[in-house]
Amino acid sequence: MFRIITKFALTLLISTVVLSAPAKALSVDFVDNATFTTDTISGLDWLDITASTNMTFVDVITQMGSGGAFDGWRFATGLEFLSLASNWTGNASLNNLTISYLFPDEGQPGTLHGLQGLLGDTGSADQTIYGFLADTSGGRRYLASIRDDDNANNQIHAVLAYTDAFNGEFYDINVGSFLVRDTEISTIPLPASLWMFLAALGGLGIFGWRKKKSSTSKIGIT
Repeated sequence: MFRIITKFALTLLISTVVLSAPAKALSVDFVDNATFTTDTISGLDWLDITASTNMTFVDVITQMGSGGAFDGWRFATGLEFLSLASNWTGNASLNNLTISYLFPDEGQPGTLHGLQGLLGDTGSADQTIYGFLADTSGGRRYLASIRDDDNANNQIHAVLAYTDAFNGEFYDINVGSFLVRDTEISTIPLPASLWMFLAALGGLGIFGWRKKKSSTSKIGIT
């Protein structure tokens, strides 16, 4: 009986480890909070870009005051944006003003599609999310983009900071703003599979202790 329970417990332990493995490289460092994403490496919260689509950056600024829709948030800098992509992909070389790199297989770790899903899909035809940055040039504000186009003719998977710059009158249904704040999350919740792992480990230990106690009682040891 003990062997059967031991085998079951070990099977459960192995399955929880497999289930708890992150689907993307380093995605364990990102927490999806429904309306915003926390990058635990940088300590920044990223507001879903869909919250600011179809708004000029001037409109966004007016909502950053006390009681506004973006109270407590600010525009991310280009370097913060590149750091986000670097933390997600594990590519430490993302430190230039304009970066482009390819991922030939959507299923490979580090793909950008998962990051797009966290930040919010704006429904762009070229499978790209665009957002304004804090950086400006001559009164125009720069855009950054994350592209994960699986079109058979393109296969473009790219991160671009400072894609282009626009004035305060530009807005588009597929363009938002990359807004950040210092994270307010003090603790990162443990995945359910980890609790299963700990429960199985504890159960196995208790059963072994009871079996040992029962065996020693039978030979007269107290």
